[in-house]
Amino acid sequence: NAADITNFNVWAALTKTDNSVINYFSNVAYEKNTTDDVFYPVNEADEYYWPGSGKLDFVAVANVPTSGFTATITGNKPTSFDYTVPTDATAQNDIMVATADEVAGNLGASVPLKFKHIMSAVNIEIGSISAGTIESITLKGVYNKGSYNVETNKWTVDTSSTENYSVKFAGGGDSFTTT
Repeated sequence: NAADITNFNVWAALTKTDNSVINYFSNVAYEKNTTDDVFYPVNEADEYYWPGSGKLDFVAVANVPTSGFTATITGNKPTSFDYTVPTDATAQNDIMVATADEVAGNLGASVPLKFKHIMSAVNIEIGSISAGTIESITLKGVYNKGSYNVETNKWTVDTSSTENYSVKFAGGGDSFTTT
């Protein structure tokens, strides 16, 4: 849920009036201030000011994984993100992306970002069973690596890379451990 986002990372490219593109900033962490519900840079040194001319393109990613996630920069803009899903289910993120294109360089206001899900976790629920105990569930041969294209909003899956994902239930109940 986008309303639950408390932090995100932002990449911004500036297209100057001569149509040259520069990397205005990359992978800057922002977090929500609980007082005014506005997002601010985590590090004060990462505060950037609006340029007087040109246009800014922003790409924001919420719930950035701590490993296995990299940005591909083309022409000083983030064009894709590569991701390898970890086998530990507790380390799998519900990744969200937002973009804002061609924002006037002299705006000097906040940038509205509408986040959308690009990667969601899978929940396994066990209903009632008449007899027996479910000890684990294993999903075998699951594609676990891909590249997300920011412009087309599409994933390209690496079909040569698979992983097995298992959930072991403690006594068949609601609590479980992952392997």
